[in-house]
Amino acid sequence: MALSINRVLISGNLVRDPEVRYESKSQKACARVTVALNRGRSASGDELGADYPQAVFWGGLAESIEKYARKGMLVTIEGRLRTGSYVSQKTGAKVYYMEIAGDKIQFFRPREEEKAKGETYGEAPTAADVTGSNAWSTQTRMEGFEQADDIPF
Repeated sequence: MALSINRVLISGNLVRDPEVRYESKSQKACARVTVALNRGRSASGDELGADYPQAVFWGGLAESIEKYARKGMLVTIEGRLRTGSYVSQKTGAKVYYMEIAGDKIQFFRPREEEKAKGETYGEAPTAADVTGSNAWSTQTRMEGFEQADDIPF
């Protein structure tokens, strides 16, 4: 039997606010996000466009996404690739899809852009808030930088 690995790691900006729904019976949250992934530039300098993968999260992680994630935010998502199909109610045709079943998400807010737009996203969650586990450590300050303004990005 051959070894196969199904792990996906992407980083990009949210195209829109998360779509969050709750299952009718269990009330379990489901959050769907779409991320813009810039393809970069060609050798001649032309824009190569972007890809727009979707990721789905469940439970407490979906609730954290609903609370903290907003359109335009830079995020990093880790999960596994999954495919499926359904029959369109409008056309009756079979539709195939591919999405990321998200396990982890990290939110980033570029400080200067946030200030310039006057946007506020509330307090960012800790890893324990998002994962429900204190097993993750959070680093509150970087070694070698005395003030937050000294960080070079």
